[in-house]
Amino acid sequence: MRELHVAARRRSTFQIRFLGAVGATLFGGVVLMASTLPGVPGVSGRGLFLTLMGAAMAMALVSGTILTADSLSREKREGTLGLLFLTDLTGLDVVAGKYVALSLVPFQGFLSVFPVVAMSIFMGGVTPGEFWRVLLVVVTTIFLSLSVGMWVSSRVTEDREAVWGSLLWMTGLSVAPAFLSALASLAPGLGGWADVRVLGPVGVFERAQAGFYGTKPSTFWLGVAIQWGLAGFFLGRAAWRVKRDWRLVENARRKSPVRVARWTPRWWTRIVDARGARLRRMGNLAWLGWQGEWMRRVVWGTVAVTCLAGLTTFWVSATQQPFSAGARSMGVVSTGLWMMKVMLAAHTVHFLHETCRNGMMELLMLTPIPGAAMWRGHLAAVRGIFLWPFLALAVLQIGLGIGGRMAMGGDWPSFGILVVTGLVPAVLILLVHALDFVAVAYYSARWALHYDRPGKALFRTLLLVIALPGLFCSHGRFVVDLLVMARTAGDLDRFRELVRGWFVPRVGRAPTAPPRLA
Repeated sequence: MRELHVAARRRSTFQIRFLGAVGATLFGGVVLMASTLPGVPGVSGRGLFLTLMGAAMAMALVSGTILTADSLSREKREGTLGLLFLTDLTGLDVVAGKYVALSLVPFQGFLSVFPVVAMSIFMGGVTPGEFWRVLLVVVTTIFLSLSVGMWVSSRVTEDREAVWGSLLWMTGLSVAPAFLSALASLAPGLGGWADVRVLGPVGVFERAQAGFYGTKPSTFWLGVAIQWGLAGFFLGRAAWRVKRDWRLVENARRKSPVRVARWTPRWWTRIVDARGARLRRMGNLAWLGWQGEWMRRVVWGTVAVTCLAGLTTFWVSATQQPFSAGARSMGVVSTGLWMMKVMLAAHTVHFLHETCRNGMMELLMLTPIPGAAMWRGHLAAVRGIFLWPFLALAVLQIGLGIGGRMAMGGDWPSFGILVVTGLVPAVLILLVHALDFVAVAYYSARWALHYDRPGKALFRTLLLVIALPGLFCSHGRFVVDLLVMARTAGDLDRFRELVRGWFVPRVGRAPTAPPRLA
């Protein structure tokens, strides 16, 4: 009950509800005004419905990563989780209390969007049944995401491991069923396995729409039951594990350095050592940011999965619907790029918080290194982790763009014109994505040194730099990126002052002198 009272009085609860209502109202107003312009055909409510519910679905998928991933692990690090078990509370009581309190924020944000989404029924193009089914799927996804984040938080102790673990689990639950369904559609004897998509929340979201639900309603309800079952399973596992492993225990199952070095190619070790030495010369913060081999492996793993999914989508679409092969496969690559932006924001926020918390930033503050040099070192470390994966996906995006034009066929004047028509759109899209990466790196670093909890800085970055510009501006969001970089570049030049401000609330003000006696 105390957790719920604290969450109800928190300022972020009111801010998210207000921002959600304002954003949905503005978007709905723009759609309505566009439908009244002369010469514009009537706009149905389906576009408004799918856009707002798609954005709500995306936020539901990452809500557990932002809100619950560090809830129990933070209690472990601070040593306060054991105090709860000195009372008559059980593991289920602790997990349920935090679960209900943390679910207040996403549910209030979703309810603020609900009236604007309901307008789509009166605008036409959306049936009441479809509206309530999609609404049920979004609510179910919120429960599932929060349960996964709570379960991962009960297993680990570090905030970065908790965030990345819950993010990877939700990504796997969303992407793996769709990928298996695409592979099953290739084999002629495995057509019945296409319904495996309902094992993930994205597949259930698709089945909730009128075009899919009318053909096989039982598949949708089976998918909803599976999602609720998974949510209950993860929540029950978290309640069982938090009572069992509430102590701060180091992970003894990590691989030894000798075993890792044995399976690492020598040429790759030389490249990593050379890059680490170059970053070490740029400053200690650059070298610290480059540490953590698991982060590089996660990013390159995302690149590998995106390449495999993009090429598979292109192959399947080229054989069945050649005109949409390029657009669909490039959409898969864009999804991988959006995931890497989320990874960049999470890595920046949690790295700076961890550096401040473990005392390394205090040691750097004692050196005469200027703040601008620290900031450039941090950017160099971020480039070292994310630049080459971005370039790998950029090459794939360009190749799929050209391949999509070739799959469409047609009578082109020359092969060079064919290449240019596929190359130019892909390059323009990549330029917008590159500006997104820079804006995310700037903005997440600025607010990571402002908030005392990494979840607040991460949520602000995802909402104001990734979600809202992508929803309202589409490819015109490069203007927002330029404004963000121009606004935060001056603040980050005062890097030392921002770091000092991060420590001030923790130290507190000096006690005032006692009054003098007359």
